[in-house]
Amino acid sequence: MIPNVVEIASSGFYLSKTRGFLSIKDSEGSLSNIDLDEIGVLVITSSRATLSTALMNTLANRGIVTLLCDNKHRPAAYIYPFRSHKEVTGRLFDQIETGKPLKKRLWQSIVIAKILHQAFVLECLRRDRARLLRRLASEVSSGDKENKEAQAARLYWTSIFGSDFRRIPGGGGLNRLLDYGYGVLRSAVLRAIAGSGLNPSLGHHSRRNPFCLADDLLEPFRPVVDFAVHRLNSNKFLGLNVSAKRYLGGLLMHRLRLRQACPP
Repeated sequence: MIPNVVEIASSGFYLSKTRGFLSIKDSEGSLSNIDLDEIGVLVITSSRATLSTALMNTLANRGIVTLLCDNKHRPAAYIYPFRSHKEVTGRLFDQIETGKPLKKRLWQSIVIAKILHQAFVLECLRRDRARLLRRLASEVSSGDKENKEAQAARLYWTSIFGSDFRRIPGGGGLNRLLDYGYGVLRSAVLRAIAGSGLNPSLGHHSRRNPFCLADDLLEPFRPVVDFAVHRLNSNKFLGLNVSAKRYLGGLLMHRLRLRQACPP
């Protein structure tokens, strides 16, 4: 079973643990109970929700990531489940001792996968630059020292969202939808990292980003969010509303297949 994304968007709710359930109450009493086994990510977009300490400890022990959003619904903080793993120390040393040649080859593989997936999105949308992106993917070197990732991004964003679009994390418009979708996927990746005993701070770029490994592993999947946001925009969704957040949160439930035809 794939865990669900649960969002708390309304104000005045009190969240606590009741046996094996997430209990949600308002001032008049209990509203609902959700089985904790069915939750993978808890998203808090309300500015006035209260969580008990017992619940927070239970979420962490169960490996559930809690994502806190600011008043513009942008990811502001992650409560990361630093639970024990039988090989956590050994894996930490393995991460630290990984040589630069291997790190560069791994980053090369990640960048190639990301650009190819971007090209696939453009092919699904019948954009002319898909072939150019595939050529850039074939030219990515170890460590991507020529920064083909950035070259592809400049072509990709204007192709998918138009010449006036600029990808600005924390920006308005479609950027809000992208930030929210990436935030949900990042939470799921963090959950997997915690379960595997890896350290999320040891990734491609690690000096300023405490979760850089999650962002590295997320890169090839970002086009999934991009395609979803394009569909929302085409269907004239008005901003980051409830329906849009439900749709983006549901991306974790989608099955991805290699060499699959473009979605309808």
